[in-house]
Amino acid sequence: MKKSLVILLVCILSLSFMLAACGGDPEPEVYEPTDPAPAATNVAISYKAGTYYTEITFGRYPQTEVTDQAVIEALNGVGSPDATTGYYKYNDNDYAKIEVEKENKETGEKEIVNYWYIVEPIKWYVLDESNNQILAVSASNLDCMKYNETLRDIDWSKCTLRNWLSSLGEYSTNGFYTSAFNAEEQSVILTQTHTTENNPRYPQVNEKGETIVPATVKDRVSLLSIEQLEGTESWTVDSFKDTALRACPSTEYANRKGAAIMTSYALRTSSWWWLRNTGSYAQNAAYVGESGETALAGYTVSFNQIGVRPAIVLDASHVTK
Repeated sequence: MKKSLVILLVCILSLSFMLAACGGDPEPEVYEPTDPAPAATNVAISYKAGTYYTEITFGRYPQTEVTDQAVIEALNGVGSPDATTGYYKYNDNDYAKIEVEKENKETGEKEIVNYWYIVEPIKWYVLDESNNQILAVSASNLDCMKYNETLRDIDWSKCTLRNWLSSLGEYSTNGFYTSAFNAEEQSVILTQTHTTENNPRYPQVNEKGETIVPATVKDRVSLLSIEQLEGTESWTVDSFKDTALRACPSTEYANRKGAAIMTSYALRTSSWWWLRNTGSYAQNAAYVGESGETALAGYTVSFNQIGVRPAIVLDASHVTK
């Protein structure tokens, strides 16, 4: 009897150690775009010369909060959202809803308050244009999400933020790609091959002390990398070598989702935004700070106050200016 108990205890302890070693959850899957790209068509995109960049308008996403009480009351009574985009239709406009739990000051009870945001055209900065391709990054943080939903060792290839941006895996509907772009717009977005860039200051190593070989993945939508900011990748973003130009505001929608406005910076409107690279540890991811500096050491991947600034590559041969 005692021997059986000892064996049982050993098994339980072994299982506990195994779960602790793997973080308590299974290894994430690497997803790739599998559906064929829509047939390319000519897409009209408005171009505007900005102070530092050429600005284009492309796609749509929730941005400005609705403050008209009559519209809010009407939206609170609308039906179900669109299955693909997650948007609600009202008076020929699309809206997104954020539900926030708040305490009723009169009753002291918790209640759900709806905040509504109108879906508006997205403004992008053109960072580079060559070989009939256009690299663009959103002018603002459009959303606020964790780099990965759980705190664990992770890289770009397996993180939940990558899946959400390209509408992969569990985000095949209501991901950014399917919510922000219609079929015609998707036809001019080029799928890019990326590596899970190692951090130039903090290379990741395995248990033998060997530098981990980066994985290769394909992305419809991605984030910028440290290498791009420093001009060492094929897409050279010369203008982003000026850190002040990297400082990025967040939309009202992203702020409500948690993007923190860093009041320590003189502009008092800038937020952090994620990069593709890992940080100083495998549970960290690099980001750009409020003043535009690159935070190579990064922050924990499950931190929920860093903004998302998507990057896309467009097929210029099908873009009508």
